[in-house]
Amino acid sequence: MTTDNLIIDNSNLFFRTLGKDANPNSKMNYNYEEDGKYTLFKSVFLMHLAKQINATKPQNRIILAIDAKNYWRKELYPLYKANRKKDKADNKFFQGIDFEELFKVTDEFFKELVEVIPQMQYFNVPKAEADDVIAVITKQVVRPTHCISNDKDMTQLYTNSHYEQSLTGNDIKIVKNPKSVLHEFICRGQKKDNIPSIYPRLGTVTYQKKMDDGSLLKLIEEDSEVRELYVRNRQLIDFDYIPQDIQDSIMKEYNSFVPQRTNEYHFMNFLHKHGLNFIIKNYAKSMYIDLKKMWESVDKSGNLFG
Repeated sequence: MTTDNLIIDNSNLFFRTLGKDANPNSKMNYNYEEDGKYTLFKSVFLMHLAKQINATKPQNRIILAIDAKNYWRKELYPLYKANRKKDKADNKFFQGIDFEELFKVTDEFFKELVEVIPQMQYFNVPKAEADDVIAVITKQVVRPTHCISNDKDMTQLYTNSHYEQSLTGNDIKIVKNPKSVLHEFICRGQKKDNIPSIYPRLGTVTYQKKMDDGSLLKLIEEDSEVRELYVRNRQLIDFDYIPQDIQDSIMKEYNSFVPQRTNEYHFMNFLHKHGLNFIIKNYAKSMYIDLKKMWESVDKSGNLFG
């Protein structure tokens, strides 16, 4: 398998890594350092990333899509993702974690990581979420694109024939009718993002029943309150409604990218700096093989050869 652009939903991968493999409270945490450097998290994140690069073999670019601190959807709907803080507090995997410190340490790690992988771009656009970055690039850059995420929001991008999505790089998601899936998301809302449904108790069965008999579409058309909720949810969920200024900022960032001139020595120095001894001992050689072509693909002017 090969692709042109590999886009990593960083927040999605971040919390999957933290919750499963690199939690400081986990019994698996054999390599965690008490000095706050979160060495195990960095190691596991890097191993996941290496597997995804190896599986998809990106020919053009690897994009690390980051959520901005303040995103435009909260301006439209102040309660957007208002449940996330409580969800973290209630999650047994996240008990005792200083997220402020973790975000600060890992953000520095991500910024330095892109400096040793020439095809990688750190993508943090003011007011934009990772979803926006993935959507705008997929829609406006028509070339094979592989997204690493298990976020169901991304399924609507399957209307673009050059788009595919997976969790690891190998398990490609199949979506038969992305437009229908999107419409259901808009109507039923999204609990994970604190977006309510447009109609009370609109579960999967009720939604399908009301779609089959036409009553839901009639309700959206004739009931002004339901219509208003539908329009709001559509703006929040449908990527066609990402504000133009956000789209322009994302494409400006994409088009301004210049590959880093780097090599295996910079990569090893990076690993040593972050104390990733487990990676150095067990994975550095295989990672080097995967990255070698990337380092060699940057010519003297800094351009990539596909």
